[in-house]
Amino acid sequence: MIQANSSYEPLVYGHMADAWGLAWHPRDHHLFATAADSSHVFYWNGRLRQLVAKCSMGPQMRARALCFSPIARHLAVGCADGTLKVLLVDCGSQPPLSEEVRLASASDRQ
Repeated sequence: MIQANSSYEPLVYGHMADAWGLAWHPRDHHLFATAADSSHVFYWNGRLRQLVAKCSMGPQMRARALCFSPIARHLAVGCADGTLKVLLVDCGSQPPLSEEVRLASASDRQ
């Protein structure tokens, strides 16, 4: 946020709920991902102050933790209910943050 005339103006608009997770891209340090209670994961370009992609994790899936793979092809997303999803970050033929695999939570196995 920047302050202009004693009021604050946002630089970018993003999550509509509490943000819990943040992960920096391992090679391109101006890229990062954020996760929130809104059940969305956002992929950002900090240099341009732009949203690159957004992914819905599904209803009631509160994302809590994020981690890029070493070559940044995948983004692991841990949710409050124990679910782990792995998203494709950028593979050329699919849009960024496409879901590749969902690992079941403990509640799914009951």
